[in-house]
Amino acid sequence: MNGWKIRIAPLHSNIIWKNFFAESLVTTLKAYLLNILVFTLALTFVTPVYFIKFLKEAGVSETLKSFSLLSDVNSEYIVNYLFA
Repeated sequence: MNGWKIRIAPLHSNIIWKNFFAESLVTTLKAYLLNILVFTLALTFVTPVYFIKFLKEAGVSETLKSFSLLSDVNSEYIVNYLFA
């Protein structure tokens, strides 16, 4: 621990608790930005899984296997990878 200074935490009575939760505009904006980021990431990762599950249950995977917009090898690989 080169250069670290470790000391005992202050006593409970020495902490100014009314300043502990003081919010500023920057703090509020950070909180909103973090919430938006978490929501976006969750939506990004969950939506494709749900969509693929929906297509599989609807029987669309068999239709996609027979219909090819790409070359036969690539589309077959992609569809098998998504619906395996």
